[in-house]
Amino acid sequence: MPSVPPYLDLLGIPFERGARGPDSFDCYGLAREMFRRAGVTVPDFTSPGTMERAAELIASQSERWRKVPYGTLNSLVTFRVEGIGSHVGYVIAPDRFIHAFEHTGVTTERLTNGSLKPIGFYLYA
Repeated sequence: MPSVPPYLDLLGIPFERGARGPDSFDCYGLAREMFRRAGVTVPDFTSPGTMERAAELIASQSERWRKVPYGTLNSLVTFRVEGIGSHVGYVIAPDRFIHAFEHTGVTTERLTNGSLKPIGFYLYA
């Protein structure tokens, strides 16, 4: 019998800026939950409020994260939204990631879907 994916219970949970679960998540809150489920504790941050501030926060934390190859399982993936590196997801398969997005809530997508362009992949150092 196939095993149940460890994120199935998260699918469909609504997006809310600054939310850390369990009833809603923002993108980093969801990634943080996925790391927790994988046994890795990553730092928490107050939601920066705007995409520009989120990009600044992501950039300011780069020394805490080790860059890994494209599609590395259980890694944080960063994306540009409207030209700004302000969104994150969590890699669950070689070409799939889970993320919380304003219009979809928690969902999975292909890394190669074309609507979001990965910037980089990272493991917590």
